[in-house]
Amino acid sequence: PFAFIAGGVGITPLMSMIRFNSSQPKKEKIILFNCVRNQNDVIFRDELTNLEKSGDWLRIIYILSDEKTGTNYNGYINNEMITKELDFIELYKFFICAPPKMMYKVRKDLLKLGVQKNNIFIEEFKLR
Repeated sequence: PFAFIAGGVGITPLMSMIRFNSSQPKKEKIILFNCVRNQNDVIFRDELTNLEKSGDWLRIIYILSDEKTGTNYNGYINNEMITKELDFIELYKFFICAPPKMMYKVRKDLLKLGVQKNNIFIEEFKLR
């Protein structure tokens, strides 16, 4: 199984992977932690909702940092949220795309939870 952790517009490259998976006859299980400031910042909301309803292969967990209603969690993603949502965390491959501080904090937290380095993938954008 896969756990995708998106921060803001970091959903964009992960969305390409979700779309590809949706087109496959045998779909991999994906749990998406979609971390944004508020409901207005949710990119691809309608498409994600439709994909989630299309079968049991995609589950979306919303984490809003600036809003307290209408989501699974409020605040910032943390180990408690991750372990509550993922059984057998060591079986997951994690793909993270978010602002740099968030990516490296989440990576560090996953390592503390016992996730192997080779199961953590970071999508990093640099101009230099």
